[in-house]
Amino acid sequence: MRFTSASQKLLEWISPVMIFSQNIKRLLSRESAKLSFLFAFSFLIRLAYIYSIRTHPLFRFPTTDAEAYDLWARAILGGDWLGKGVFYQDPFYPYFLAIFYACFGRNFALLASFQALLDSVGVVLLVLLGKRLFSSRAGWIAGLGAALYGVSVFYAGLFEKTSIALFFTVALLLACCFAAERPRAGIYFAAGVVMGLGVLVRGNLFLFVPMAFLWLAWVSGNPLSKRLLVLEASLAAGLAAVILPCTAHNWAVGHDFVLTTSGAGFNFYVGNSPKSTGWIAAPSGVRAIPRHEEEDSRLLAEKALGRALKPSEVSRYWFREGLNFIVR
Repeated sequence: MRFTSASQKLLEWISPVMIFSQNIKRLLSRESAKLSFLFAFSFLIRLAYIYSIRTHPLFRFPTTDAEAYDLWARAILGGDWLGKGVFYQDPFYPYFLAIFYACFGRNFALLASFQALLDSVGVVLLVLLGKRLFSSRAGWIAGLGAALYGVSVFYAGLFEKTSIALFFTVALLLACCFAAERPRAGIYFAAGVVMGLGVLVRGNLFLFVPMAFLWLAWVSGNPLSKRLLVLEASLAAGLAAVILPCTAHNWAVGHDFVLTTSGAGFNFYVGNSPKSTGWIAAPSGVRAIPRHEEEDSRLLAEKALGRALKPSEVSRYWFREGLNFIVR
């Protein structure tokens, strides 16, 4: 009788736990199925678009930025791994292209399909990010919006960095969320690596870096603790592990201290000048084509200052010109 009574009590304790675990398992299974469907839906939309433009000249013959990245990737494959000078454009995408060409050849249809896949993974990551930061509803609304977003679909068929920017931007934000939820040195280091990769995809993500450090310090609840200093040092180490090789390259090849690229100042001016309209509006004398833009912007800066300039000095010149326009 005592054994039976003890067994009944044990069952009374275990049953709710078992029911709860089964419900969680069912919920996770249902959630995974929904995410898988969203991924497939997003991917198929992009594949259908890519199929519809497969014979278009702009798809078969890259122009402007896409042409510059294609030529850069082919130069890398030809043995020119370091290039001739300081990076002017963000370097991740051309090296990614070079690796892709080495593995699969210069197959634009396959490349666009891979970009569509990465973009669709980014859509799923956006759902997870929205759920963490806001609510399940917000996450799903954001994910569905991204899956159907025409600009995102369009860029899947172009061969430049914007095609993979969603994936890396959301991965960066999600990595910071993971670091905040699991404050361990290894996770902070990994978040720093993801942050560094995002910066090499799109240089303007550098603006997010100090905000990430401040936000992680704020959510820790004790911003002056030694443990947080170790964690933030791990984050900085992960970031440096990706960024410093790029800085070392710029110093070795161009003999100039540039963290990643030297085009930031001119890009800032293009968006903050008398000709700025929200579209690309380069100043007179600068051809808005990547292979000419760097040289033309340098020549204008050198003419204005009356001396030869390093890439970092050219960037600072255009930053000052943009700031002067804002102040005026």
